[in-house]
Amino acid sequence: MRKNHRISTPILPPARRARQVSIFVILLIISLFANACKFYHDTTAHFNAHFLADEKMNEIEEKIFLGYKDNFNEVLNVLPPLDTTSTAAYKADFEYCIKKASIPIQYHKQSKWTDDCYIIVGKARMYSGDFANAMNTFKYVNTESNDFNARHQALILLMRMFIEQNDKKSVIYLANYMAKEPEISDKNAKDFYLNMAQFYRGQSNFPKTVEYLEKALPLVNNRKMKTKCYFVLAQAYQQTGNNEKAFESYSEALKRNPPYEMAFNAQLNASRATTMNDPNAVAKSEKYLKNLLSDDKNIEYLDKVYYELGGFEAKRNNTQPAINYLRESLIANKNSTSQRIATYLKLGEVFAQQKQDYTKAVKYYDSAFVLMTENSFNYAKVKKQIEILKSFTSSYLAVKEADRLLRLASMTEKEQSDWIDKEMKTEIEEIVNERRFYARSQEKIAGQQATATVTPSLVANNPNEKKWYFYNPVVKEAGEQNFFRVWGNRTLEDNWRRSQRQSISSDNTNQATANQESDKADSTNTTASNQAEANSASTLGIRNKKDRLADIPSTAEQTEVIKNQLEKGLFDLAKMYSLTKDLPKAQETYLRVANEFPQGKYAAEALYSVLRLCKEIKDCDSEKYNQLLKEKYPTSNFAQSLDNKNIFKEVKAVDSVVNRKYEETYTLYQAEKYQEALISLQNIENTHPQSHLEDKLELLKAMVMIRTSNNLPEVQKMIENFISKHKDSELEPLAQSLLENIKKKTTGGN
Repeated sequence: MRKNHRISTPILPPARRARQVSIFVILLIISLFANACKFYHDTTAHFNAHFLADEKMNEIEEKIFLGYKDNFNEVLNVLPPLDTTSTAAYKADFEYCIKKASIPIQYHKQSKWTDDCYIIVGKARMYSGDFANAMNTFKYVNTESNDFNARHQALILLMRMFIEQNDKKSVIYLANYMAKEPEISDKNAKDFYLNMAQFYRGQSNFPKTVEYLEKALPLVNNRKMKTKCYFVLAQAYQQTGNNEKAFESYSEALKRNPPYEMAFNAQLNASRATTMNDPNAVAKSEKYLKNLLSDDKNIEYLDKVYYELGGFEAKRNNTQPAINYLRESLIANKNSTSQRIATYLKLGEVFAQQKQDYTKAVKYYDSAFVLMTENSFNYAKVKKQIEILKSFTSSYLAVKEADRLLRLASMTEKEQSDWIDKEMKTEIEEIVNERRFYARSQEKIAGQQATATVTPSLVANNPNEKKWYFYNPVVKEAGEQNFFRVWGNRTLEDNWRRSQRQSISSDNTNQATANQESDKADSTNTTASNQAEANSASTLGIRNKKDRLADIPSTAEQTEVIKNQLEKGLFDLAKMYSLTKDLPKAQETYLRVANEFPQGKYAAEALYSVLRLCKEIKDCDSEKYNQLLKEKYPTSNFAQSLDNKNIFKEVKAVDSVVNRKYEETYTLYQAEKYQEALISLQNIENTHPQSHLEDKLELLKAMVMIRTSNNLPEVQKMIENFISKHKDSELEPLAQSLLENIKKKTTGGN
């Protein structure tokens, strides 16, 4: 018989059931307690310490942003530089931020606001100049935090510090890393774009600056920051030559009611976008700029207005008006170092590019560079420009002076005298006119500034009380002081401003006669003054006629020296033209070397250089110069290189062998092994008769002969031949010294 098995559910004993319920309740209580603790820590951390520290940090950052003095003569910084000098005033505030932000870090570690507090601590250290600890703080947040926003913020702040330290490699690495990060918040994206715009602005990469500012602008909510971004964007567009976009961005900046200085510069910069091909636009811009000079609101910006007028005239190729306006900018400048730097640089540019007066150009560039610091915008670029310009000027002046002397040498004595008289007269007139211009400009600008000082105070201290100027003793006294400063102590009489006063009375004949005599006296005095001014040429730093005449070569030997100087100067100048990418001038100067000195040591290389320039110059007949080089200098390395591309490598290898052998021979000379040194020199001469160390080898041989030979006249002749053959050698002074010693010995001197 089959049994049915009943499967029943076991019933727990009451004690066991009670134990399970107790465990569940305990876990629930623990969970609730933990959540309550986290809620407590989050709330306490956020609404107490973190809130106070964050508010104070935002306040400091706002002050730093508003307190930074922008230099409107360059593309503005997107973000204020990390300048510990300007942030030193906030030392107590930074300490307050660190103290408050440290509370959640120490006592509320479970809080989600701990990472944000670390960020505040890092910022306080960064702004106060403690860069090492600031970096460590940001790196800690990046590696330890689970909050993507906090990590991204830490990386962006690290990037800002790398930008400040000009660590390009680290900036690019972080930028590439951030570009791969998903879901970056709008705030962090905005800060990232602004930092990248600042980075590329510092690198003068303005297309990239434009790119990142365009990305940042839709995310910027702060009105002042947005205004500045539009202004910088306009400047960057202007640097790239996109004047239309620049004008639009300046207009956007002006719509947002910027500070007066920014609005003033936005309008000025917008006027630069004027195309010189539109006469109406040119006339309108010129009128606008000149009207700015008469607006009292712009008195403190007179230097800037004159600077813009100078730049405007330079664009129109009106060189002398441009120079005059720029010099007036320097006169009007009171204490703006940045404007003075910009004006000096512009004057250097005008003198170099338009007037071709490179001596003055170098002086103006030097004046600008002296005022710059390593943190100045384009510091490295200006430094390099000055180095190149100085080298260029040295070569240019050498060629100019050699051409001048050779031309004078071809004249008769009468023609030479007349030429130099005319030359001196021109130089004197230039200096005198320049001094008169400065005197007139100083008087004019002082008058403008004095008028602006008095005009706003024509009314009494109470602006609502309309009181006549002369009824206000304070304003009246200020006006008298300004008048005395500008015009001096003048007699109270009619026509006091006129240098030659005439009588305005027709009733008194005697008085009219007296005035006429006074006019004649004034006229005579003026003429005498002019003559005295002209006669004072010796005090103006002008070389006298006697010295100028003495410079003119009068013998064949002197003429040959000048020609050698001209040959080398032309070759160096051609290389400088090539370096500065003035290729037509480089080609023209190289051809002068080849044509005027066909037997010279630079002729073959000059033709070879012309041939290489033909690759970059339109309509250059390269075949012509190729054939010319082969025909005239077939044995030169330059001609051989046209068919043998490895010739210069081969020459370099040979030069290396000669260098080694020369060093070995000189070592023998120093060890007083003179006979061995002579043998070594003879071997080098036999195997490498035309080496690049020809001058060193010849002089070393003469030095060995001095030690070993009793025939001093023969040695003297060797050294004289060396000096004649190697006039441009760096060893020429040593050869001269050896020659003097030999002459003393042969004449019995001590």
